[in-house]
Amino acid sequence: MDQPKLNRARIPITLYKEDPEQTPGPAPAEWHEVWCATNPAGEWVLCERYGWWDNANKQALFDVPILSEPFKTEKEANDAVDTRIKVLEGEGWIHKLTTRIPYRVGRRATW
Repeated sequence: MDQPKLNRARIPITLYKEDPEQTPGPAPAEWHEVWCATNPAGEWVLCERYGWWDNANKQALFDVPILSEPFKTEKEANDAVDTRIKVLEGEGWIHKLTTRIPYRVGRRATW
C-alpha cells in the first residue's frame, strides 16, 4: 500500500500487551505504534500503526496505518500522542519500545 510521506516530529513508541521477545510459540505479538508528524500539507497529525509482530521472523505480519484529523499546533499533536499512549496503557498495552537518538543528530526526519 502506498502511503504519503510524513515528516515525523516525534520518535514512535511501540506498545505491546505481551513482551514480544517472550511471546510463546508461533503466535505473533500484537502491537500499536504511536507518533506525530506533519502531512504533505504541513498539518500536524497523530499517527498510529497497528498489527502483529512475528518475532521468529523479525517482521510485521499486518500493518494498518491510522491517521487522525489535523491539529493546529505541534503541542496539540504531541498532547494527542501522550493521551493515546495513556489510553493504550489503560487497556493493558504496558510493554513499550522506542528508539533513542542523540539530540545532535537532529529533530526532523522523513521515514
